[in-house]
Amino acid sequence: MKVKIKQNYIISSLESQRIQILKIWLTIMVLFIHIYSNLYSNHAVLLNIPLWLEFIISQVVCRSAVPGYFFISGILLYRKDFTWAENIKKKISTLVIPYLFINSLWLIIFFITQNIPSLSSFFSNENNNISNWGIGDYLNAFIGYKNSCPLVYPLWFIRDLFILNIVAILFKCIIDKYPKITLIVLLIIGMFDLQIPIFFLQHSSIVFFFFGYYFVKYSIHLSVVDKINKSVVILVYITLIIIDFLTRDLFVNNPIHFLTILSGLSFFYSQTTIIANNKMNNRLLFIANYSFSIYLFHEMSMTIIKKILNKILPQSLFWQMIQFFIIPIIVFCLCLVMSIVLDKYLHKFYSILVGKRCAPVCSRTQTEKNSRH
Repeated sequence: MKVKIKQNYIISSLESQRIQILKIWLTIMVLFIHIYSNLYSNHAVLLNIPLWLEFIISQVVCRSAVPGYFFISGILLYRKDFTWAENIKKKISTLVIPYLFINSLWLIIFFITQNIPSLSSFFSNENNNISNWGIGDYLNAFIGYKNSCPLVYPLWFIRDLFILNIVAILFKCIIDKYPKITLIVLLIIGMFDLQIPIFFLQHSSIVFFFFGYYFVKYSIHLSVVDKINKSVVILVYITLIIIDFLTRDLFVNNPIHFLTILSGLSFFYSQTTIIANNKMNNRLLFIANYSFSIYLFHEMSMTIIKKILNKILPQSLFWQMIQFFIIPIIVFCLCLVMSIVLDKYLHKFYSILVGKRCAPVCSRTQTEKNSRH
């Protein structure tokens, strides 16, 4: 079955650049979500920073990141005609292969390092001691059916995205037939944080992915936010952040948090006009080529660095604060350098690893040249 779009949703060159720049910021925000805690440390390496700071940055501001990924993915999928078979074949290459490879790689690394006494403390806890695993544990490591997350837990995003692509045509038909009802249902799911028990899908993945289709269906471009005064966008966003924090323990927080995410996406996209017209544009577009690989590589690197620094640095409030702000930047830079090195010297391998998301060699070379001038 071929999905027909009434008219192709044309993304201009400037809008495409702004989306690429936005992806960099979304990736950085993901790192700040994961700096506070992660599953593999079993919360053994918690940064003891002020609650208000951790909550506002990691639990409010940065929570726009993954919904933003799904939203952009929905737009990029539906903007052109596609068939189910063609799309799934492509997504096996761009999503499934990286997903399986990264999970398998870290499964092997965990297994090896957990049997080396000097390294085991950095790679194990009672929840992931692989030597004690059964078949169900290995299955959970790849699917995440027990706690909704695979072994490398940020990859739940890739798993959910692949499942959404499987049902993309079905949901498009539902939206086309019942656009208003479906939109109301999606808004209710998003605003009241309703969990949908469909193939382990997170509710945010469903809501924001199909929001992307609504934008395509009604020819709404992201640049619509530019029609709003930037001062208004900033004021609304800051107000919602404050209210989100003050109501964090109340039931009413769910719809407020949802509105904060929407406002955050509007704010972050609106700010890309400043960067897109800046001299840094070429350098940022070059970095944007590696945003997916940074997402793939960051979590385990961050876990290990947190554990190392926890052992060698004083654990005073000052040093905890330093770690909170510095570690995500260090991890981002390390993953970026690793990605560039792999891309340059093992290009074919890197291309497979990241689902063929490499920029053409000539394009990368030209971008590198431009970034030097």
